[in-house]
Amino acid sequence: MNAPRQIAIVSGKGGTGKTTVAASLASLAARAGRRLVLVDADADAPNLHVLFRGSVTERREVGGPPLARILSSGPARGGSWEEVCAFGAISGVEVDPLRCVGCGVCLIAAPPGGVRMEERAAGEIILEEIPSGPFLRARLVPGEAGFGGLVYRLRARAEEIALERGIDLILLDGPPGIGCPATACVSGCDLALVVAEPALSGWHDFLRMCELCAVLRVPVAVCVNRHDISPMLTARIENHCAGMHFLRAGRIPMDEHAMQALDAAAALVQAHPDAPAARAIAAVAEALGLLGGDDRGGAPAAAADRAS
Repeated sequence: MNAPRQIAIVSGKGGTGKTTVAASLASLAARAGRRLVLVDADADAPNLHVLFRGSVTERREVGGPPLARILSSGPARGGSWEEVCAFGAISGVEVDPLRCVGCGVCLIAAPPGGVRMEERAAGEIILEEIPSGPFLRARLVPGEAGFGGLVYRLRARAEEIALERGIDLILLDGPPGIGCPATACVSGCDLALVVAEPALSGWHDFLRMCELCAVLRVPVAVCVNRHDISPMLTARIENHCAGMHFLRAGRIPMDEHAMQALDAAAALVQAHPDAPAARAIAAVAEALGLLGGDDRGGAPAAAADRAS
């Protein structure tokens, strides 16, 4: 079969409602008969598993950036190890595993055999079975931070599962921001759905995410969450989309039912299917072709763009 289509749900900042949108899109697609792999790519703060109670069927240990082990009293050209390490991970010859990022600069500066880079466990990749299908997430060892390589491994496992089971869609709930994990989530995807927030900080972070997608040459669709809190900034976001020829996938209103669904640990469209925000997310799903239409962004998407 062809490679599965991958859609990353992302945002330039935290708190835009990205996970609420991702959970509802997955639920709507599954309800429409679409088979999909759902991935929580936010390893630092995964929370999709709270909304989908599944059964764990697989755990795979994941190695993180290597840990430096200092074996010599100082660098080859003199000075101290503290001067070599920009992350403040070395004190004398002791290495703080919480600060060492495995960059290897100390290895370059060391005399032969003066530094050894050792493997270390960063966490594990967990596979669960939930109503919409396979669900992947990561759990980090306490003190470890998420990194791009972990997101790539999550995606690689998702692709393996999709090919094994004949699944043609992967939905990625991405990490916030535009750092390495977000870059690893978006890179190579067929589409990035940017969940924008009509606030001043949200506007600037939205632009940063759009720039990242442009650099990575990933097509962009945009939905504005809580659009009614600032009609002026919502218009600015949508005008930018029109100028950049992005798909305007829809608007989602402020809705108290969204918080009630989170309190109930359920996807919004499951807990309150007739709520205004749930109906708006259903329109976004239709715009993206997740309800059985053209998932490459055809006529349904154009209709939603006009309606927004």
